[in-house]
Amino acid sequence: MAKKTQRYTVFCIIIYKNPRLILCGTLWYSVFSVLKNSLFYKHQKRI
Repeated sequence: MAKKTQRYTVFCIIIYKNPRLILCGTLWYSVFSVLKNSLFYKHQKRI
């Protein structure tokens, strides 16, 4: 449990020191979700 909290704190520090990391992560996540949705839509159309 202590290790988990420590890791979380380190993660928070990394994010706090690198705001660009958050931006890149959010961008990548949104692009990925859009791609997934479009692929799913195409698959549904095919059926």
